[in-house]
Amino acid sequence: MTAQSPARSSLSGRQAEVANLVIAGKPSREIAEMLHLSPRTVEHHIEAIFNKFGVRSRVELAVALLGQGPTLSPDGTAHPPKTNLPTERSSLVGREAEIADIARAAAAVGARVLIDEVYLELTFEDGAARTAFDPDGNIITTSSLTKAYGLSGLRCGWILAPADLALRMRRLNDLFGVAPPHIAERLSVVAFNRLPALRARARGMMAANLAAYRDLLADHPALDQTLYVPSTTVFPRLRSGDGDALYETLMRDHETSLTPGRFFGRPDHVRLALGGHPEVTRPGLERLAGVLDARVSQRVARAG
Repeated sequence: MTAQSPARSSLSGRQAEVANLVIAGKPSREIAEMLHLSPRTVEHHIEAIFNKFGVRSRVELAVALLGQGPTLSPDGTAHPPKTNLPTERSSLVGREAEIADIARAAAAVGARVLIDEVYLELTFEDGAARTAFDPDGNIITTSSLTKAYGLSGLRCGWILAPADLALRMRRLNDLFGVAPPHIAERLSVVAFNRLPALRARARGMMAANLAAYRDLLADHPALDQTLYVPSTTVFPRLRSGDGDALYETLMRDHETSLTPGRFFGRPDHVRLALGGHPEVTRPGLERLAGVLDARVSQRVARAG
């Protein structure tokens, strides 16, 4: 298909705006805010777009638009296709067929597909790396010791790419990273020789923290959420208030921190880490539960 195919040309100006934001990875609530629409109206537009393209998901829409070359603004101006399918909203674990479709669509327009697999190593129960990388394909993958192994202080990661591209990347790294931190690099080499032990350590910590989260917050009436296992983080939605106000209360009254969802474009969410030491993480979760309990009690009292 081309940029002037019947499917794309049949989109209204507003639908074109919504479609471009959908394949850029924007959630419906954020699209509504950006375009000054109601979330329900955005969902109606998305349903109409899916019907016109004959697709059932945002990933399928991204594949369809990649295959059409440049995207179109409402005024007809062409722009290079841009898609971003973040882990939080579009995990591709176990969806190899969709990954293959995306790769084929990208290849049709001379593009490569970059997949961040930093969380994927959490699923390697048997130690077998089921990466999406293919040395003869157009998929590039990145990962690191940061998430699955709990070694963020080393800042050590890797990229899997075709040999010619990998060589160019290495030369650029030699240019820009001319004075690397020697101690951190040596420690990273030591870590690579101990990955099974580090993986077991990280899994034990996350299992204990997830159990604590389930005990204290999984069914809390102040939160709307879906728990993914395994995971080093949770990203619940606050049923009332915003993440910044909750952060300020926790820091001021309990010296406890969390990450406001504003940093991820979702101000009504908060991000909580489950990768820390259990003896530190559980008390923090208890303080958070106490603050949320107080908020719920206050709302009930006002309603009464």
